Amino acid sequence: YDYFLTFHQEVSLVWASRWSAAKVLFLLTRYVPLVDSIIILWGALFRLELPSPHFFYVGAFTSRLLHSLAGILMLRAWAISEKNPKLTFFLSMIFGTAVVSTVTCTAIFMKSVECEFIPVRAFAFHGSLIRERIHGFRPFFATH
Repeated sequence: YDYFLTFHQEVSLVWASRWSAAKVLFLLTRYVPLVDSIIILWGALFRLELPSPHFFYVGAFTSRLLHSLAGILMLRAWAISEKNPKLTFFLSMIFGTAVVSTVTCTAIFMKSVECEFIPVRAFAFHGSLIRERIHGFRPFFATH
């Protein structure tokens, strides 16, 4: 609903502006959840088996969204500090470390996932019980 309410403002204020980090982060934050929702619904409607590329796309989109949100907060702090060079370096290092560690942890987790399809009749969505190959991992339920 928000997309339709603010679309004309987005076109005039964001699309008309020159490309910048803020514009890229805005567009990622604005449209990645939309694409993510479509992928999740696609998997739910067609009962994709896990692990499937669908499952990995959801993980990748979630990571990308979190990085975009962190980037927006970083740009805000940078702008408030009047582009302080020390803060610029510090925020860049923290952001880079966060991105690398998140991507690494997500990749390790995704490679270790084993799934078992279990139908859930009480819900419109179907799900899978996700187990990691490493012993001792607590399984959880994921809709798809």
